[in-house]
Amino acid sequence: MVRLRRNIYNIYDIISNKGLSSFQICSGSAVEGLDMIGSDVDIMYLFNDIVVCTSERDAENVAKITHVTTLIMDTDNTNPCYALLRVPKNVPFPGNMQWFLVHEGQDDFFSSQLLKLECLNRISRPGYLFKIHGPCLTTEDDSLDLACCLRCKCWPSQARSWMLRSRNNWPSQKLISKVVNFGVLFVPIGCKGSIYEHIEWRMSFSVAEKLLIYSFSHTQMLCYGLMKLLLKDVIDKRESLKGLLCSYFLKTLLFWLYEESGKDIWIPENMLSCFRACICRLLYCTQYSILVHYFIPQNNFFEDRYKDDDRIQMIGLLQEAYKLGLQCFCVSGTFTGDFHIIYNPTHDSMTIHRMLRPLIYYLATHFEKNENCFVMLNKINRFDGIKLASKLIMFLLAKSNNLKVQQNTTPHYYNNKLRYHQFKQQQGRLLISSHSGFSEVGWLFLASFFYRHKRYDIVLKLISHILSRALKADASFAYITRIPADMDQTQLKYKYDVLPAMCILRLLVDTIMVFEGDSSLIPEELDIEVTNNVPFQVDIIILTHFLRFLSNYHLGEFMSCMGSLGSLEANAQTWYRHNIVGKRQITTSFLCLGVAHEMMGHLDKAHECFSTCVSQGIWNLTKAELRLSKL
Repeated sequence: MVRLRRNIYNIYDIISNKGLSSFQICSGSAVEGLDMIGSDVDIMYLFNDIVVCTSERDAENVAKITHVTTLIMDTDNTNPCYALLRVPKNVPFPGNMQWFLVHEGQDDFFSSQLLKLECLNRISRPGYLFKIHGPCLTTEDDSLDLACCLRCKCWPSQARSWMLRSRNNWPSQKLISKVVNFGVLFVPIGCKGSIYEHIEWRMSFSVAEKLLIYSFSHTQMLCYGLMKLLLKDVIDKRESLKGLLCSYFLKTLLFWLYEESGKDIWIPENMLSCFRACICRLLYCTQYSILVHYFIPQNNFFEDRYKDDDRIQMIGLLQEAYKLGLQCFCVSGTFTGDFHIIYNPTHDSMTIHRMLRPLIYYLATHFEKNENCFVMLNKINRFDGIKLASKLIMFLLAKSNNLKVQQNTTPHYYNNKLRYHQFKQQQGRLLISSHSGFSEVGWLFLASFFYRHKRYDIVLKLISHILSRALKADASFAYITRIPADMDQTQLKYKYDVLPAMCILRLLVDTIMVFEGDSSLIPEELDIEVTNNVPFQVDIIILTHFLRFLSNYHLGEFMSCMGSLGSLEANAQTWYRHNIVGKRQITTSFLCLGVAHEMMGHLDKAHECFSTCVSQGIWNLTKAELRLSKL
């Protein structure tokens, strides 16, 4: 009794621990569950000094070896999932624990009701009051549930069929053995309406369920989370249906569904179909009032669960959720109010571009600041069956390395060895970017890097490589490769609404070069454009011809300079005349063209180019006006 009461005293200290996850077995292993907004905290406290056995002989042996109090599981006169815990006849039972016992017939039984009352009296304190709720002690605000439990290390006979039944790949035999070897827990609650309700204990397979959940694939776990959201934010929002279902029922349903289906079904590409399959199974269970316990099928949770009116309403609601798919969460309080915008199938590709661009640049910036993010990237990349996700990850990796070089704050080194080390490190990062699958942008940044280091011959070789691989040196390329952020939605809409996702991602990241504020990669001739932490965006075609012009200029190849200048002017003028790209791209194109004319001494043409930039109004984010004043 002293040890039991000491355990009860310890419960208050445990529930005061702010680091607890949403489900724990205290005094033992911790189990992490799915937390959601508004979820409570569940704690199971295991009494280690009381052990449940399956026979008199086991009880004698355990008591003799471990010196703990033993009880015997008795399921002869109980409903499925319930048991009486009988005191062994040949093992001394502690005298100071006798008042937890109830005498029935010729035997003494450990009372579930008396244990809950004792725990309630011991842990309730001013400002921290509890109430009995099912097998748990619950705080008055329902924010925390505490269940005291006992353990039997043997697998119960009622669940023996679970070990032996045929199944489709899941769970594996190794996992089944691990579950069975742990045994089962008992929580203090009896079967409602039973004459032995006050002394019965319910079998709890919480640890087994935790092990099964930890074996879920990514898609299976997402389906579990979505089904919990469906319950919380859709079903329970309807007052007449609130409380008819609980998350445990959904977990049981998913266990059955996962066991019966093939593993190859639960893959990210089938996410929506898998979610609908879960709703469909719940709909079937509701229609026919059958959802049996996963470990003990003799126990039907849905028996007499629904009244006729409730069943009809639930069926209608689930049918509507099945039809809508993920869009059924438009009214969800868990998601932000912009969920309907994100999941609106009527959005065209241009709108998707505007939503994706800031998102992926934000993520890339975050990865640049946090090296640990690459651990997460590596795990995500295991799901390489999704081509779009894999390409997006590669882009984020490339963008992150690019940002590290552009935002380099290392002071100027006077030591040649350290300067060379910095050069090789930055070159390596840009090489990673150039091999990321978005190679045209990556190679062009590498060319700009070598231009900053006055390696003009290498720049010209890289530009030739870029042009031979992907870029066409004429403006017709613009008709098929760009969706500018500032273009009117009526333009080009006829074509882009039918583009596949991979094309959308490629168009999004492959047409614009973004030099960050105070970038260390931008050509010196454009340095003033990124002062005061202002980014500079330029089309890759324009920058390609501009870098070729600059390199030939510094090498004294003036005939080649004129050729590059002609290509640069042809593209800029064609875009401007035919309004092919957005005004921001036109502005930066004419800025580069104006700088080139100024370097060649064509001041009138330079003045004309800078004036064109200024005329673009709010889209002119360059220093064209300043350049005009200095001509």
